[in-house]
Amino acid sequence: MTGALRHKSRRATPWKNGGGTTAEVVRAPQRASLSDFTWRVSIAEVTRDGPFSEFAGVDRIIMVIAGAGMVLSVDGVEHRVEPMRSFNFSGDEATMARLIDGPTRDINVMTRRQLSSAALTVDAITPERMLEVDVITNEELVVIATSGTLSIADHGAPLDGPQSTGCRVSMANPARTSLACLDAFHRRGPSSLELSGDGVAVVVRLRNLIVPMSNL
Repeated sequence: MTGALRHKSRRATPWKNGGGTTAEVVRAPQRASLSDFTWRVSIAEVTRDGPFSEFAGVDRIIMVIAGAGMVLSVDGVEHRVEPMRSFNFSGDEATMARLIDGPTRDINVMTRRQLSSAALTVDAITPERMLEVDVITNEELVVIATSGTLSIADHGAPLDGPQSTGCRVSMANPARTSLACLDAFHRRGPSSLELSGDGVAVVVRLRNLIVPMSNL
């Protein structure tokens, strides 16, 4: 699924240990299970200290978007996870979370090792400062509004071929998608997105490490 992914349409699933809930934003492939997804983006509400589930063969990134943060003990080593700063760790290692000062809300990104990789960035969007983001072939982008209201315009893909000048195949007035807080937008590359409005965006850039046969 690409396009807008609304916060209100997500279903929160309680953790087995009762320490929080997780609401999935999007995964690939769309019908994959938790044991065979290529990548997965979700938002968790953590209400108390406790262990994280093990995900063998999966690399993880966590970013606290609300609350004071947490201390993660990964394979016995403690790491302080500050708000709006991403932290990378392995899903293979035993991980315990200790909340610093009350509940948190976190973005969680999981990528199947050797199949995909991910990176997170945080951008403040203002009426005076828009953001243009290119999505290349074999990449996918998930933009999550963590505060305020954002607007996304899809300007299409760059022209291909040896005579390309970097121009884009785009509509004169591309449709804009409005994102409220915790709404998301998913786009496969190639494309170019323009973010405007007044709020904060977390941009999740996902790269497929194995090229699908259809792209060869």
